[in-house]
Amino acid sequence: MKKRFFYGLIASASIAATISACSNSDNSPVAPINSEGRIEAQLPREFKWNTNSKLGIYHSMSTESGKNELNHFTSKLISGAETNQATFESISNFEKGTHTFNALYPHLESHGNDPKKITINLPSEQYQAETSTNDNTANYSFFYATQKISVNNTNNSPINFGLKNLFSILEFDFTLESPDQKISEITITSQNQNLAGDFTFDLTADKVIPQIGSNSFKSITLKSKNDALNTKSIKARITINPLLEKQPLKILVQVDGKTLDFDIAPEAYLPNHIYNIPLVIFSPAEDLNKNGYANSYIVNEANKAYKFDAKVQGNGKATSKIAPKKLTPKKAFVVWESSKTEKGVIANVSLDENGIVTFITSDKIGGNALIAVTDGEPTDEFPLGTILWSWHIWSTPYDVNKDITVKSKAGDKFQFMAINLGALSVDPDKTGNGLKYQWGRKDPFLKDGFKLDGSEHEGIVYNPKYGWQASTFTANGKDSAIDEAIKFPTGYFRATQGNDFDWSGNGAGIENRNNQLWGNLENNLGKKSIYDPCPIGYRVPPIEAFESFESENGKFVNEDWEFNAENGQKITFSTEPSYLNYVTGAPVGPGRNGKEAYYWTSSTKPAYGSKSNASSFLIEKGWISVNQTGQRGMGASIRCIRE
Repeated sequence: MKKRFFYGLIASASIAATISACSNSDNSPVAPINSEGRIEAQLPREFKWNTNSKLGIYHSMSTESGKNELNHFTSKLISGAETNQATFESISNFEKGTHTFNALYPHLESHGNDPKKITINLPSEQYQAETSTNDNTANYSFFYATQKISVNNTNNSPINFGLKNLFSILEFDFTLESPDQKISEITITSQNQNLAGDFTFDLTADKVIPQIGSNSFKSITLKSKNDALNTKSIKARITINPLLEKQPLKILVQVDGKTLDFDIAPEAYLPNHIYNIPLVIFSPAEDLNKNGYANSYIVNEANKAYKFDAKVQGNGKATSKIAPKKLTPKKAFVVWESSKTEKGVIANVSLDENGIVTFITSDKIGGNALIAVTDGEPTDEFPLGTILWSWHIWSTPYDVNKDITVKSKAGDKFQFMAINLGALSVDPDKTGNGLKYQWGRKDPFLKDGFKLDGSEHEGIVYNPKYGWQASTFTANGKDSAIDEAIKFPTGYFRATQGNDFDWSGNGAGIENRNNQLWGNLENNLGKKSIYDPCPIGYRVPPIEAFESFESENGKFVNEDWEFNAENGQKITFSTEPSYLNYVTGAPVGPGRNGKEAYYWTSSTKPAYGSKSNASSFLIEKGWISVNQTGQRGMGASIRCIRE
């Protein structure tokens, strides 16, 4: 048995495009015509006539004189080569009566004289000789049409044929990792139905359906001629016998002498349709779950395939009052990217039948994105289905060896990242700001939040139904708010005074707070929960991790507080990120001491203020609050620590 090499696959659901032509159906009203009829014939717009095109025409008539005859002839193209609309030789000397014309293209002598028993062959070995796919598929397709006319006066009306394809076409849209890669052949296989071979069909039937003969094949191979399949972006078309019921297909692709094995989910492939199947072939996808699970995944290589298990909520571990559930995802898509252009962070994404999301990074590293999976059941509100969970993809060159160790007053050591969660650098500018989070939520908001009109400042949203929404949601019960936050990862939940300025919960008071969301219900050092937004191996820090960050242990320079750390290192926190208003989601301007920034902790025991608030680390010019009270509805930065 030939050894198979399994490569990363991006294969979205097939998208069917009806091959369109202005076609007269078999039941069209009978039109009057004189004794000489000009023939007009239109192919579907994806195909073209050539100078040697001939129409095979089967002509039956029932005349006023009682004559019933059937004859068979060909008509040569007169004009219209290289277009899909052409004029053919006229037909003359009609008697009065009803005439039926059945057209077939291409026409071969082997088709025979009986329109009820047309015999054709769809080869199991096809060739793509040109980089243009039109000529290739025309070589293997058969087109047919029927026109009825009545000859009863001298009106000069043409015979119009709108031809349809008897077969289906699969268009494989390949993107290769490198232009040096070469595809030599593509094989598709159906376990249950014949795709190629000898067929017969009745050209006069109301529904023209090919019937398979004894010489049949369940596989078709497309081979390359003249390097037609050797470009970085390839469209390869294979003509198949229609699959009227949903059937799975197996795809084998020969790339540089290796066989790549892909499975296509069950679909029906109807005649006269082209089905687009995008396939992105990269080196084997890197498994992001080899060291665990999380709501955020760091990727640091451009043009690379990565994968993660989308059946797992967060880190998949239970904590106080929180237990993960197994997801059953049916569709994956990119919700948003921080880039200014589409596919600036993630080039492609797919979900396989085992619940594994595979995505390809763009051609450069540096940005943030959100991938979501849904139940696959479209509604007016959610055209791609209801979101079941979502994951932050952090495209960053950050080196984990840059982590900085800090010792608390109690002697506990914490290893901080050197940059904010979602930041692209350690510099005190926009690239170093990172993303913002409402306390207890797993999904981020872009660094600049919302404008006062509720619109987002930047980034790409791929479907407006899942786009940024400010001040749209309010808490409606502790659990329902959490469920809604999962469904609407881009919704900034409004915090109200009656809810102690919390985005979740059910009224005022500490008893109505969800203190367990970030795994620190007991207000100790805490554990990572399924809602923790930090990457694998990291978590939101407890307030104890910030205890040594006091003014006497640091200095303020250029909007940054720089603190002493272990081993002679320094750790920097900037005031540049600011924070987002707990009602509007808009960025808050400078305070009494200039710029100020909040950093969340997992703790809920602020040193003063309302006990319903969460603990945060606040820095301003000349002032630090290690255990600042923070309204849970505001959007603040996060500096992750190692677990």
